[in-house]
Amino acid sequence: LDPQSSKLTAINFGATEISLIDENVKMLSILKPPSAHIYVVEPYSLYIRISGDSWYLEKNREYHISLVIADSDDNPMYIPENANFATKVPEEYFKLINKSRNGAKFHVKAMKSGTASIQATFVSVVDQDGNERRMPSSVRGEATATISDPIEIVPSFVAFPYVDVKTIHSQKLTAKGGTGSFVWSSVHSEIASVDPNGILLSGKLGETEIFARDVQNNAHSGKAIVQVVQPTGIGFGKSRVEAEVGTDLTLYVKLWATGKFGEISIMDCRHVEFLIKIMDNSIFKMKTDGTQEKSPYGDGCSSFVLTALASGDTTVMVQFGNMSASLQISAFPPLRLETPTEVLVLLGSHLAVRTVGGPRPWIVDSSKFFSKLLYSKDSNLITDSTTDGHTVTCRNVKGDVAILIVVGNEATSSNPLPARAEVKMRLCCGLPDRLSLSLLRPHQSRCPAGNAVSFSEPSKMVLSAHGRCESGPSMGTEKQFDSLTSLQVKWSINESNLVQAVEEANSVEPHKGCPYLFC
Repeated sequence: LDPQSSKLTAINFGATEISLIDENVKMLSILKPPSAHIYVVEPYSLYIRISGDSWYLEKNREYHISLVIADSDDNPMYIPENANFATKVPEEYFKLINKSRNGAKFHVKAMKSGTASIQATFVSVVDQDGNERRMPSSVRGEATATISDPIEIVPSFVAFPYVDVKTIHSQKLTAKGGTGSFVWSSVHSEIASVDPNGILLSGKLGETEIFARDVQNNAHSGKAIVQVVQPTGIGFGKSRVEAEVGTDLTLYVKLWATGKFGEISIMDCRHVEFLIKIMDNSIFKMKTDGTQEKSPYGDGCSSFVLTALASGDTTVMVQFGNMSASLQISAFPPLRLETPTEVLVLLGSHLAVRTVGGPRPWIVDSSKFFSKLLYSKDSNLITDSTTDGHTVTCRNVKGDVAILIVVGNEATSSNPLPARAEVKMRLCCGLPDRLSLSLLRPHQSRCPAGNAVSFSEPSKMVLSAHGRCESGPSMGTEKQFDSLTSLQVKWSINESNLVQAVEEANSVEPHKGCPYLFC
């Protein structure tokens, strides 16, 4: 014992008692001075402890790690500053904030999820003269830390509408992170209760907090806020407002309330009874067996389903109490091609591509309407689009091209999820293998076969061309050309005293591709 510094130095194994005596006070023999019992023993084991006494840790949290040595009876021993330890704290999982000189205490931050091993060994004791006394290598310890991501409840905020005491709304809460096992609780269960599976049930008006605590370490938890509020507004969430005739249209309804910090979006109102009114029931009808769903876009708490009956535009209205909202909706016939789905076009010729049906220009903003052709950039085509349709021209390369015709509207604030309709066709550019002449009489099919010319009235002679596509699904199959607009025709008659032939100025019939003359 150093009386000046009150510092003790262990010399031999054994036990002693240290008493504190005040020299300025006359001690009475009947009073025992304050004392402490000191035991000098051999260290037997080493333990690693952490703040919170649980090795289930959470990423991004700070912890204090300390070493404990004990004797053979498991009594903890005092660790002096001159006792040295070799401690390994993996840098991959922990960020070192601070540590003691002798390696017995650490202040760390968990940085990575996973399993980490911390190892410590009692190395030596350095006496006051600087001599180092080595400890048995058996005095060592190890601890395994399981580090998990912070617990998060999804959704972290839920707002239910208050209708009456009998109407109960529900929401499934999911906890992420932690060790995967949680205990659920509600601060005010009369406002919202939660069961062991995270199923939330609404109650009376108010606000409460929902906690999901980690079973392995209840110091780790996630929190969600739940409010039961009185709705103050109604509207439509992000929805499709166009539907093909014969298909269904799902419209999402949103409710909100006014809170202290602004508008509160209500998460679930599927148990609220809304009044739905369609202005023109010949265009849409209510689907009675449609299930109510929450919006996948996060801005609708319920839904209803309409069926498109006929092409046209109308308005639908939703009402709850004295609140209402309306929305423009549209129905359109299926998109189809007036042009054949497979066409053969002479090199240099053009073909008109026309469609009927499909989405119409949006009633609120028709400027976003489009009809376009999509095909490979490597194809040798020229396209020209007008309000009447599209014209496709073959250049000087033979081959088959797949064309996709797309009709629809671009997204706008009143039509955020526009409908698009598509049809496919194949166009082959090529050269004819043979030509043929035929008569075209009234009420006959395009380019009919025949060669009898009546002297009593003019007859129309039609030139047809036939060829094969060099690629594509119809490769090798002879077909009649659908467009010969680039064909230069030289007509000749071997008996001009019997027949007079006159070629018309525009001798190629639109959409038929057959040059003709009158005889």
